[in-house]
Amino acid sequence: MTSIAPLSSALHAEITDKRRVLLISPDIEGPVRNGGIGTAFTALARALKSQGHDVTILYTLGTYIEQGTMDGWVRQYKKDGIRFIPRPDNDGPSLTAPMPRINSWLVYEWLKNCDETFDVIYYPEWRGETYYALLARKMGLHFQNTAFIVVTHSPSVWAQEGNNKLPSSPEDLETEFLERQCIALADHMVSPSVYLINWMKRRNWVLPETYEALPNCAPAGLKSAIGSRKFPTALNEIVFFGRLEERKGLTLLCKALDRLDPATWTNIRQVTFLGKSSHELAFKKLIEKKTNNNWPVEIRIITNMDRTQANTYLSQPGRLAVIASLSENSPYSVMECLLQETAFIASNIGGIPELIAQQDQSRVLFEPQPQSLAECLTKCFETRFSFKPAKLSFSPDDIAKKWSELTQKIDLSAPEALSKAELPRISVCLTHYERPHLLGEALNSLFQQSYKNFEVIVVDDGSVKQSSKECLNRLSKHYEELEWKFIRSTNRYLGAARNLAASHATGEYLMFMDDDNIALPHELETYARCARQVDADILTCPFDIYHRDISAHEKEKAEYRWLPLGASPSLGVFYNCFGDANALIRRSLFEKIGGFTEDYGIGHEDWEFFAAAVLHGGNLQVVPESLFLYRASDSGMLLSGEVERDHSRNIRPYVQNTPGQMGSALAYALHLSLEMRGAFQQGQLHQNTPFNPDYFTWSDLLKPRFFKQVLSGALRNRTLRQKFWKFLREKGLWKTLQAVIIYGTRKVTRH
Repeated sequence: MTSIAPLSSALHAEITDKRRVLLISPDIEGPVRNGGIGTAFTALARALKSQGHDVTILYTLGTYIEQGTMDGWVRQYKKDGIRFIPRPDNDGPSLTAPMPRINSWLVYEWLKNCDETFDVIYYPEWRGETYYALLARKMGLHFQNTAFIVVTHSPSVWAQEGNNKLPSSPEDLETEFLERQCIALADHMVSPSVYLINWMKRRNWVLPETYEALPNCAPAGLKSAIGSRKFPTALNEIVFFGRLEERKGLTLLCKALDRLDPATWTNIRQVTFLGKSSHELAFKKLIEKKTNNNWPVEIRIITNMDRTQANTYLSQPGRLAVIASLSENSPYSVMECLLQETAFIASNIGGIPELIAQQDQSRVLFEPQPQSLAECLTKCFETRFSFKPAKLSFSPDDIAKKWSELTQKIDLSAPEALSKAELPRISVCLTHYERPHLLGEALNSLFQQSYKNFEVIVVDDGSVKQSSKECLNRLSKHYEELEWKFIRSTNRYLGAARNLAASHATGEYLMFMDDDNIALPHELETYARCARQVDADILTCPFDIYHRDISAHEKEKAEYRWLPLGASPSLGVFYNCFGDANALIRRSLFEKIGGFTEDYGIGHEDWEFFAAAVLHGGNLQVVPESLFLYRASDSGMLLSGEVERDHSRNIRPYVQNTPGQMGSALAYALHLSLEMRGAFQQGQLHQNTPFNPDYFTWSDLLKPRFFKQVLSGALRNRTLRQKFWKFLREKGLWKTLQAVIIYGTRKVTRH
């Protein structure tokens, strides 16, 4: 085990009893045919079980399956003494957010409601599915005696770099934010390679206080063949071994093969491409294009083998596995070849050299250049060449024991609890305009708060109706004993009204609220405690949405729940990922920023303020609990406004606070995004899911299994089911089917 940073006292505790361990993963052996994360987490689960730990797996793709039946895999893991739980669908309000956020929220909800508590949770950074759970732990809301350990594998932006791809949608920016946070918020990080840790450091990823490099456990069920294999005097088949994508070196191998001389080709009878592909037809066309029929041998493509079948294929005499990756962390393809004494060569990149014994590296590694690979292949297929197996750089048994030791030693103690005496005074700034029937209930929800160290400032933004004036007079008298302030102003719109309320505040924090909000009884206390726990400048939160008049005791009837993401300045260019104006804001920061801008008749003043605060270094975080209710109406600002004009306001902080002309470039990117959203508005299920034909081929639609995954996956999820029926009513059958296919293909093909 290579230590990258000195381990803190959290890892020096005495070994205790065996631990209750949960592994959270969207990829696992069985339901998913093959994949590096699935192999790693399955191997870790079985290794920890063999060391006596109590092990549970939460499979976060729910009903998604590539082979067998879900009940069958539950039974299979039970035979191994492991609980296997497919994550259930959402049974609460329909979630309004992009899918990465929804997936993370559903994992958090499952953990909160799970009957069992866990000592240690292992999870990958990929997809960022523990984000909201990590926020809850950091803020002292839940999981105080549970250690979260992130096992790094393949950040999405790292894979994009390896494939020479650009972000294709704002969802890619969101995923990168989630993955970064799932590392930064972890109690401890394990990487299977030093290489990936250094990659993160070079790109300014925030790492936990303690982290280390520790190889993955050996694949479950794979028996080592070290010392038992006999090798032929000659090789006769080249096998590209790895996922069939650019990052794995497809073009590199093809160009190397084009450089082989006729004498070398006489010793090769077949070239095989062995690996998983989401686009088999497109891949076959790619190979046809690259070969140009110049290779004088048979070409075979195999995409349907699982890990065991692939290793069996490679172990047959005469086959040489070529692992030509352009970027790699700690690939199981190499480890499996080493354990099985399979004849292989691999590119000298990423974490691959860390797996191979030092004395063997020069024989089996090549530089990721066509000529270097061609020379290596020429040597391997010389008539008298005899392959000598390379060795692993570590003992698999020792690695399994080190994972168990980490599980036993990690500190489970909870952070010190805060006392109410340490909590701040809050000034609630409530704006009202011509909705007296809502204002009374909004104020009553504040009166019902469990937290008492607060004041209320109500600003009426120029109401002229007699009913509004009478209501304000009545309410000001009703709350006179509490010294709540009621201020009447001319109509100057939301930004000015909120600034006026803030100018009369005395609290350390401001909480802005509109008359169509209902504060849940614990909102102020939760905000106050979380602000102190994480020293936040701004806290936002999810909220539940109603499309009718409701009262606070009817919150279980919420139709939708909106999920903010947090302080992602990159995504904030395109969407308000920060949160709603019903937020807790440190008054000193509010004054430093200059409050809200006061444009009349233009929305997005909260988005603009949050962006400015984040760009100025403000600590904005999301409390992962729904703390208030929003009563939507056709006239509400959430549902009205002019798109171009509103967005010109929220992009201002980027134009004003980025160097050179970068701000203008970001404004132009936003303009292009708005045009794209308008173009796809009639043919998509969610505005963050653009149509992209690269995600599937139309021939896929003729496959019953594919179509079943698309439709059944959408309709079994309550959130998506509600969107489906609403979309069907509004757009008709054909547009709805198009939308489901676009959404479903994006989801299915990414796994």
